[in-house]
Amino acid sequence: MRTFLLPLFLLLAAGRLAAADDFRLPLDTINQTLNCIGIDTSDVGFRTDWVDLDSFRLPVVDRFTVRPLGLPAFVKERADSLLAPELTISEQYRGLRKLLGGDDATNPGNLTWSASVGNYFADFQARRRGCDSLGYYVEATLRAMAGYRQDLSRWNSEEQRMLVDTFKLFLREEEKDVERPLEELDSLQKLQEAVALRFKALSERVNPRPLAWYGGEVVAAYQALADWLERTPDLAERLRRCDLLTQYRDVKTPLGRVAVRGSDNDRYEGFYDLIIDLGGDDEYYLSRSEDMHSQIVIDLGGNDKNFGQSDHTLGAGFFSVGILDDWGGNDLYVGGKYSLGCGMFGVGILRDRAGDDTYSGDLLTQGAAAFGVGLLIDDAGRDSYNAALYAQGFGFIMGAGVLIDKAGNDRYAAGWKYGDILRYEDHYVSLSQGFGYGYRPYFSGGIGLLVDGAGNDQYGADIFGQGASYWYAIGGLLDYGGNDNYIGYQYTQGAATHMCLATLVDLAGEDLYSSKGVSQGCGHDIAFALLLDCSGNDQYSATDLSQAAGSANGIGMLIDLRGNDGHIARVRTNTHGYGNPRREFGSIGLFLDLEGVDDYRGYGTDNSYWVTESKWGIGADLNSEVRQ
Repeated sequence: MRTFLLPLFLLLAAGRLAAADDFRLPLDTINQTLNCIGIDTSDVGFRTDWVDLDSFRLPVVDRFTVRPLGLPAFVKERADSLLAPELTISEQYRGLRKLLGGDDATNPGNLTWSASVGNYFADFQARRRGCDSLGYYVEATLRAMAGYRQDLSRWNSEEQRMLVDTFKLFLREEEKDVERPLEELDSLQKLQEAVALRFKALSERVNPRPLAWYGGEVVAAYQALADWLERTPDLAERLRRCDLLTQYRDVKTPLGRVAVRGSDNDRYEGFYDLIIDLGGDDEYYLSRSEDMHSQIVIDLGGNDKNFGQSDHTLGAGFFSVGILDDWGGNDLYVGGKYSLGCGMFGVGILRDRAGDDTYSGDLLTQGAAAFGVGLLIDDAGRDSYNAALYAQGFGFIMGAGVLIDKAGNDRYAAGWKYGDILRYEDHYVSLSQGFGYGYRPYFSGGIGLLVDGAGNDQYGADIFGQGASYWYAIGGLLDYGGNDNYIGYQYTQGAATHMCLATLVDLAGEDLYSSKGVSQGCGHDIAFALLLDCSGNDQYSATDLSQAAGSANGIGMLIDLRGNDGHIARVRTNTHGYGNPRREFGSIGLFLDLEGVDDYRGYGTDNSYWVTESKWGIGADLNSEVRQ
């Protein structure tokens, strides 16, 4: 180890940073530190053409592949907008859809009202009467849903069958896989590769990319209905007076099945196109529509129990739009696969506005998407999230999957069901908690974000998670405040693997980070990863290839801006600023602790800087208290 007195320019940079109260990446200090090993911030980035460009590469991925130091600011801007109280669900959906490369000019034209539904609403406004209001909103919403089905009718039966029956093979997991012989596992792998080639051929003939953009009109119809319910304080009395609770209690209309019920404890079974429940402790046993109808469920209060009786339920859209909006109570949500805010070739939104809630799902759940938008929003309460795989802010091909929890002491757990066959006999894959995922080497991935607004939170994952990514995708986890615990095993806590980008950003609190390896700011194989902690007395613990490690031409950074911290790295040779050589050029590892009295086990030293025995690896600790 080579350790030197800290250069004066680094001390001055640290002084400027300590005076700043806002969120920022210390670009000047990063640049000056890299200068010590003969490079600068212009070297932090990659070409976008290491492999052939597939048709599903997101422009935002290529943008940050070239200039990855802009990634934390991008994640913070996205998180700020998603948490903004004045932003409607429809506006949040629009923002996420734009991340997939869509805008009003290039999309299929259903972000605003179609001519038929728009004319219907104009006619309704002209002849509005009190008792008729709900009826008009119900019919307009059902018309929007029917219009969405018509939009999808351009796909012939062969194409729909290909997408419906075979696409899920990319995401197949079974608990018994860990017991299969190698020959059988190899056969399954070859089947997935054959499906990938078939899907590639289909996508070249009929581009499925626009399917990620559909659904705007249904979301807008839901928003109009929800807005009307919010601004009608005498709703229950009005519906009783107009006898609409009897008229709409459970009725099949030409446009769909509708139920409007009062404050009793109700039970719903099967599939409904639209449910409006005014309150009570209700039970929902919902299944999906076999002909892919959309569904909207609005529950205005009560401690409810929601059970998915099939896949694609409880705020899930599969070639459809699924929205579940619960306004109050301590609720239970139990979904299977593709549930709880999941959009697959569609839009899935689950919003819970109040209460201490419990969410349980299997895979592709709790803010997950592929060829669409998946969004789970919890506004308040102490909540618990449990999932097996591809969950809690997960984006697959052409997908934007986001979990937003605005407040409360929350617990996130993902994994411990599907074994990690490739690496360990006693660990499980998670791919969750702000995870972007592509299908290597065929299809670029999507965007997965987990945003937590406040509270002392617990994050638990095993293999892959907590602001991580794989294959031309973006994964991000941003926590605004609280004393948080991040527990993982491998490829976690700011980890990017194989040509992708990932970041974990914690803005405040005294936090604990624990992982075995390839974690805590580790970029592997032409990938960029950053763990950024902005304030608090934090503890970091890892074994190897972590805490600012670049591997196989990757870039890994760990930056702690403030606080008295502890950095434990059990293996000195590839931590605390490590960059190994590969393909005749190197990797970059940058470790920065920019304030406080800190303790180290490993390469690092308090109030100093060091150049590790690697290609381009460096660390610096700037201790303002000792300096003064």
